[in-house]
Amino acid sequence: MRRPLVLAALAATLTYSSQAAAQTTFRVDAKGVASADSELAALRLEYAAAANAGDANRLSRLYASDAIAVWTDGVLLRGAAEIQRYSTEALSSAPTGATVTLTPTRFEANGRMASETGTFAEMQSANPAPGATGVYVAIYTRDANGVWRISMEVRSRGRDKQVVRW
Repeated sequence: MRRPLVLAALAATLTYSSQAAAQTTFRVDAKGVASADSELAALRLEYAAAANAGDANRLSRLYASDAIAVWTDGVLLRGAAEIQRYSTEALSSAPTGATVTLTPTRFEANGRMASETGTFAEMQSANPAPGATGVYVAIYTRDANGVWRISMEVRSRGRDKQVVRW
């Protein structure tokens, strides 16, 4: 019973649009996280909430200290400190009225390691044409305290032109 309440509360926070803090809205498809381990689902929802708040420090705390990220613009980031620096710049330059929707399609957890695959869609409200779409893979590991952290994240938008630097 606790798991649905936690997910419902977190999902409710994502419907809050913090346009004053961040110019781009990040959403997580709640159906995609409903079947996930509740801690992993909460982490993905916290990811979107931190991005919506424009809080790169909060966002970077979701990553392992030695995490590796390859994001849609092809930049390779090593470690939570690099991820925070990059996120600070990316979130501050996010376009007004853009939306990024993450749709997790599969979570798999086995002991201290887990993975998530999904799709994303980037849309610009000022442009009626379809935005960029792509896929992502995230690898999670439990830290020394047993908390899930993102250890590796790779995003690919294929040949679509990037709408949001995230």
